[in-house]
Amino acid sequence: MKNRPKIKNDDELTGDQIHHLLHGWMLDDQHHPFYRIHGKIQFPFRDDDHRRKIYFKHRDFLFSLAGQNMDFLFRQLPEGEKPRAYYDYET
Repeated sequence: MKNRPKIKNDDELTGDQIHHLLHGWMLDDQHHPFYRIHGKIQFPFRDDDHRRKIYFKHRDFLFSLAGQNMDFLFRQLPEGEKPRAYYDYET
C-alpha cells in the first residue's frame, strides 16, 4: 500500500496506530495474515498510556483525516466523525 507511514519514534505513526486511534481496532485479528503467520494479536502501542500520549500528540492530524481518502487505511473516518480515541480519552 502506498502512503503508509513508517514509525521510527513517537513523532511518526504507523498505519496500524492511525487505524487503531481512528476506529479502536486494526486488522490484526484471527482473519488477518499476521495472526495466521504469528498466532498472536499485536497491540500497536506499548500500553494504553503510550496510546493516550500518541493520541494527544497527533490529535489535530487524526481529526484532519475525517472525510479524507487515505490509501493506507482499511476503513476511512467519515466526514464529521470523531476518532475513537477522542471518546476514549476526552469524554
